[in-house]
Amino acid sequence: MWKNKAPNPITSFSQNTVALAIAFCAVAACQSSHQEVDTHRAHRDDGTIIATVNGEGISAEHLEAAQNATPSASAAEVLAQLIQTTALAQEARARQVLDPYRARWLRRQAAVKRLLQREVEGSVSADSISHADLMSTYDSFALGFGNPTLVTASHLLIALPQESRTDAEIQQAIALLQSLRERLLTQTPSDADLIAAARQLLLAGFDVDVNIDLTFPLRPVPAMPGKEPVFRAVVQPFADAAFALSADAPLSEPVLTSFGVHLILWKHRREEQRPPLAVIEDWLREELVNRTRYTHFDALLTRLRESASIQMDEDLIRDLAREAAARR
Repeated sequence: MWKNKAPNPITSFSQNTVALAIAFCAVAACQSSHQEVDTHRAHRDDGTIIATVNGEGISAEHLEAAQNATPSASAAEVLAQLIQTTALAQEARARQVLDPYRARWLRRQAAVKRLLQREVEGSVSADSISHADLMSTYDSFALGFGNPTLVTASHLLIALPQESRTDAEIQQAIALLQSLRERLLTQTPSDADLIAAARQLLLAGFDVDVNIDLTFPLRPVPAMPGKEPVFRAVVQPFADAAFALSADAPLSEPVLTSFGVHLILWKHRREEQRPPLAVIEDWLREELVNRTRYTHFDALLTRLRESASIQMDEDLIRDLAREAAARR
């Protein structure tokens, strides 16, 4: 049933993020080399600075060259990458990760690559992944190929926010839902019964809500680094009550949570399915390494952006973007 190796949804970090940064460095390299040879053009464009990063200018010619190298990207996206690469190059020079006497374009390209290798790629390896991290990843990511045990249920809620409710209000809501439960147990309860009861409670002045067919695990399932949880959890008293129900006993007693008092109608249960850990362990380690490196890379860029002094000539940038669009 399970394949020996799951398909990797992302390219490895070194082939993706580093390659992107180096590609923009290559554009910068061509630009720097061209300016050294063609002094007439360099003088002509020296004053056309559209952005600066800690005082280092990015020229209109530089932006145009980068746009030509990445025609599918917008001017704003290309400029953001140029700013990012310039900040990375400055950080690399500040940390002296390459001989400062080399040619400027070689220094920028190699320095950024070595900075990323040292600060990002070197920050984590497959051997450094702990068993606890692996199991947490397995619990969350492996379920992308299957699912934890899930219950689907509907419920009626008499809303009583925890910070403002009184004991008398709680007891009144419990009594109302207990009475409703006893009435519904004389028949086969349905979503329509919950909706009809909610309408009556609303007319009586209660704050009421009905949710149909919620599907959730018994416990929260950890998400992969940088990802949203695949299976949304509910508050624990609600989950505990719902998982205690069955086709033979589908209606709960009134359940008190931080949201108020619930009456839960069980619909169905789906048992857990997941590939064996041994089948995907190596791939999970690789996936966890790549995603952790990307998280570190994003943190590095955030730190550089927040600490850098970035200035842009927005009017000139808009003019250049319009000109570029007109030529396409």
